[in-house]
Amino acid sequence: MNYYQLRTRVLWHIAFWLAFVLYYVLIIGSFEGESYGEVFIYRLLDLPVKILATYFVLYFLIPEFFFKKRIILFSSLFFLSMFVAGALQKLYHFYFYNPFLRPDLPNELSFQPFEVLKLVLGIYPIVGLAAFIKVGKNWLEKDRASQRLEKEKIQAELNFLKSQIHPHFLFNTLNNLYALTLRKSDKASEVVLKLSHLLNYLLYEGNKQQVALEKELEIITTYITLEKLRYGERLDVSFTVKGSAKAKEVSPMLLLPFVENSFKHGASQQLDQVWVRIEVLIQEKSLVVKVVNSKSAAPSAQAAGDVPKGIGLKNVQRRLDLLFGNNYTLKIQEEESSFQVNMEIPIILVSAKPNASYHEAKLLHR
Repeated sequence: MNYYQLRTRVLWHIAFWLAFVLYYVLIIGSFEGESYGEVFIYRLLDLPVKILATYFVLYFLIPEFFFKKRIILFSSLFFLSMFVAGALQKLYHFYFYNPFLRPDLPNELSFQPFEVLKLVLGIYPIVGLAAFIKVGKNWLEKDRASQRLEKEKIQAELNFLKSQIHPHFLFNTLNNLYALTLRKSDKASEVVLKLSHLLNYLLYEGNKQQVALEKELEIITTYITLEKLRYGERLDVSFTVKGSAKAKEVSPMLLLPFVENSFKHGASQQLDQVWVRIEVLIQEKSLVVKVVNSKSAAPSAQAAGDVPKGIGLKNVQRRLDLLFGNNYTLKIQEEESSFQVNMEIPIILVSAKPNASYHEAKLLHR
């Protein structure tokens, strides 16, 4: 504990005891027929045993027995400390408090049970209050630590899932580039340029918690361009965005895996003309995405409605669970000749920025 933390703690403890004394001065002092100043001095100088009993419970009994769930031993020592504190208070009053401060009061050294119990009842309400604060503070700290650990665990899992998506996505893109270089296509250089754009996004944006929705849509456009270069004229793809993306943010790499999946399990497995339809609807507080692609009519082992077992979509579904809980929808529908994904997720509104926005934009690649 550094100096400033220690000083703050000491000040809080001083404030606690002053508040306790002032309570008696303001509430009880007016009934004792003495000035408030006199009551303040009397109550202040009557604190030593109360402070001793309080800190004995706070810093020994509670940490060593109560927090360690040794409840029987804690209770026994607690009740024993009550009577010890009562006896010490009696000795303090007899040898110091009454002779020097209250000579008008009768002063007799007697340990009759009723008198000791009366002194205990004067000490232990404040001990109980301090103990309640101590236990409550400990519970709150544990609860906050538990929540922090849970958040860190979720964030670590999210980062792990995104780290899996990135190599998976890059692997597919490099395969595209490899296919073009085998054909010695002039489009290979364009693919390298687009790939550098994707890498820049993955390295500098993909690890953020939120990114501008415009950037996520731009990266989808870049990916579609790469796929168009790969498949050429036999690919019919449309990308439609409705609504304004300005001043809106989403978690990165949530949309792209669905688009990637539509090419991987659609165009790459078909030899004839193939098609992909991507529709994005930007609403005030949510984002609706629909991705439909043609597929081979050959029987599939994937049951209708299940999320495919590829790394990309499995990870996205897990990320959606971690990010939104039940506050999202994801529907997968597989037909004989088509595969469809429908997703709706919340989006974050941020302050308006002077960036260009998508508004009723329709990007067609034919």
